[in-house]
Amino acid sequence: MVSKTGTTSDVGLPGNASLIASAAKAAGMKAEFHADASAASVRESLKQGKGVVLNGSVSGSGGHFIYVAGIASDGRFIVCDPYRPEITRWNDGELQHFATGYSVNPRGFAAIWK
Repeated sequence: MVSKTGTTSDVGLPGNASLIASAAKAAGMKAEFHADASAASVRESLKQGKGVVLNGSVSGSGGHFIYVAGIASDGRFIVCDPYRPEITRWNDGELQHFATGYSVNPRGFAAIWK
């Protein structure tokens, strides 16, 4: 999927999560782009059995994507962040902070499922 998004080693993904949704569709999966990256919107997609690739920012950086895999038994989001692998759970406020921080690319997320 990486090659289908136009990703390069010097720039990364040249756009927002809509490119990830398009690449997932091209790879035979179902996907949709959501411009509303609120914790409630992400939670709703997860409750529907969809995985989420969320665009946001890490302090002092441009855009950054994480995978939100589900909801833990304590209600927190299960997150997979290759930049910060020690972080595996976020509450609503932490997810919202990431999703609404500074980003070069427009906010939003790709919901992906089979």
